[in-house]
Amino acid sequence: MQKRVIIFTVIFILLSMSALATEMDDYCGMVFECQKADDGYWFDCYYDEGTEDCRCFVGDFSECNVSRASSVQMTPQEINLTVIPEEPELTGFAVAGEYTTKLFSSVKGMGLAAKAFSVVVLIMIVVLIFSGRKDSPEKDLKKARSYHKKAVRAHDKGDDDKAQKYYELSDYYRDKAHDNE
Repeated sequence: MQKRVIIFTVIFILLSMSALATEMDDYCGMVFECQKADDGYWFDCYYDEGTEDCRCFVGDFSECNVSRASSVQMTPQEINLTVIPEEPELTGFAVAGEYTTKLFSSVKGMGLAAKAFSVVVLIMIVVLIFSGRKDSPEKDLKKARSYHKKAVRAHDKGDDDKAQKYYELSDYYRDKAHDNE
């Protein structure tokens, strides 16, 4: 039970960190995307956890993601630059690849410490999950006691067939525990 609580807590923390990073990326895009810079326009703005500040690339207006920007006043010439020609319909593999790219794009904005922390937490989760599955004499004896109690209850109710099955399972796990010691 304690392991499950730890696992769910770690998952909640990771999801919260991911949601915060996504929220900060959205904020940076809303504030800085498509704003005029000295050498062009800011685009692909993201939150850098290492510097705790927004970062943007500089380039042509055509590279801006206008849908992320909050206050873009476009001239008719700039509007013509943003027209995208029709593309062929995406296949299933292309859609899956695009989804995967978007899913992991938040990693780009994470700092090195956050990435390392995420990897360590994922490794801990995997170790906790698989360490609980290993058979041990203690677990086998616990199962044997549990089946013995079920057998006694079934016998008290008069269900001798069920009681016999539970006694057999109890003996099996007790023998298994003694063999593994």
